[in-house]
Amino acid sequence: MTRFWVSWWSSYHIKMGCTKPPFQAWISGERGWNEEWHDSAEVSLVAVIDAESEAQIWEGVKKHFPDYDPRFCDEVADDWQPNDRFPDFLNQTRLEA
Repeated sequence: MTRFWVSWWSSYHIKMGCTKPPFQAWISGERGWNEEWHDSAEVSLVAVIDAESEAQIWEGVKKHFPDYDPRFCDEVADDWQPNDRFPDFLNQTRLEA
């Protein structure tokens, strides 16, 4: 298994709900802000995911966020953890429950 720091855009998370993924994810930003609606069209999500490949990660993300738009997928050290901007890391990094 390799550890990855992953990010994607999704509006599914906001507008239609999503199925809760087994991996921990954080909202890190937004795009498409609409002042009139006080809502964003999409949010940027990030997660630490352990997987065999980048392709496996995107297949897993798609199960929970069908409209995902990949931002990045960076390989990191096996014991890597996000900084304090992303609090309460629970080491929930698996694609499957």
